[in-house]
Amino acid sequence: MSYGYLLVVIAMLVIYTAVRRITKLPSIGNTKQKIFLFSCTYLTTLIWDNIAVSSGHWQYKNMLGYFIGYSPIENILFAIVYPLAVITVYQLAIKYLRIE
Repeated sequence: MSYGYLLVVIAMLVIYTAVRRITKLPSIGNTKQKIFLFSCTYLTTLIWDNIAVSSGHWQYKNMLGYFIGYSPIENILFAIVYPLAVITVYQLAIKYLRIE
């Protein structure tokens, strides 16, 4: 059992949440939009991973051992944190680089 992947995902969440607060970035949509966004990324990752792992395209090793189907919980958490990271970088670019 290894905590490396989980620690990276938690670090990403902490860093991007801190950046959002420090730079006072606007919220990511309303509650319905957030639920839709994170549900889409969660379900897409869950389906993608289960198909890929079950057909032998890749495998996960050294995970905590908690899986949803073939997908480790760490990867599901990554699928939820990653859109936050992308949206944060996008909003930072608009705010500080004047990209629109």
